[in-house]
Amino acid sequence: MAYDESLAERVRDHLIVRVGPDAYDKALAKPGARPFDFTGRTMTGWVYVEGEAVRTTRALHRWIDQGAAFAQSLPRKSATKRGRR
Repeated sequence: MAYDESLAERVRDHLIVRVGPDAYDKALAKPGARPFDFTGRTMTGWVYVEGEAVRTTRALHRWIDQGAAFAQSLPRKSATKRGRR
């Protein structure tokens, strides 16, 4: 996939990264990171990253790589047919 500057800018405006519970405290210690609380309740393992913290391509890629690594570590979901109970 080619680099898309407009997409990168949209991500920089509002980045939410799932880092997992084991990496949560370390992620929060990084500049620009804070707990993600979309529902009004903190979601452990998820962080909100301010746009200023990902202004460089390198910084943005570090966060994306961390989120992707956690997602890839999760077990695969089994396929289910819709409508079946």
